[in-house]
Amino acid sequence: MTEYQHQRTVMEWSCYASNRIRYPGLDLLYHIPNEIKCNAAQGKQRKDIGVKSGVPDLCLPVARGQYHGLYIEMKAERGRVSENQKKWLKRLMEQGYLAKVCYGFDGALRSITMKDKQAETSQENVFFSRLEKEKIKLAALEDYKQKHEEEDPEAEQMCQKQRKVVEVCRTEIKTAIHQLRDPIAEAILIRKYLNMEQVQDIANHMHYSERTISYKLQEALQKFADNCSDLQ
Repeated sequence: MTEYQHQRTVMEWSCYASNRIRYPGLDLLYHIPNEIKCNAAQGKQRKDIGVKSGVPDLCLPVARGQYHGLYIEMKAERGRVSENQKKWLKRLMEQGYLAKVCYGFDGALRSITMKDKQAETSQENVFFSRLEKEKIKLAALEDYKQKHEEEDPEAEQMCQKQRKVVEVCRTEIKTAIHQLRDPIAEAILIRKYLNMEQVQDIANHMHYSERTISYKLQEALQKFADNCSDLQ
């Protein structure tokens, strides 16, 4: 995929209502058009109105944790970062923004959906974020294939590869859960993180109160953390 295709995939993903509900402020994501080819006269006009070389491609002006917002310099998998782009990323970081290079749309999605560092300390984020990230990537690829399969014959192959990655993640987590040797903890974690059930639904299925399930969920997460400290 080209840099254009990667960035287009990110923007298409950001337009889905379900994603905008899940990630408040996602509708503010926008592209900074500073890469358009033009002649000398047009170049002067663009410079006169403030277009600057090296400015990152995408901006998400949503404060998160210690950062005022997010700037992304999009690159294809083997793309190169210019010295001017490096300078802009450094200056933006100095001003309190998270500014980074993202190789491929999946790198950009990880940055956009990433929780701030304080939130990352929770056991839920640490041990189940990998599966969540891979599922997000698969959803974006499936959407890309649906819209652009005719122009990109490799789209289905990329989807198949990512489906295998997701399945491997699910298998690894399920295996680790079963190592707890605690039927109740195992059932709660599988329902919550593999079956994507809400606490209320888990409580109804297992005939417990929501309060009890919430308590048992925290216990299960702690047991999982103790048994799988190296699972990311």
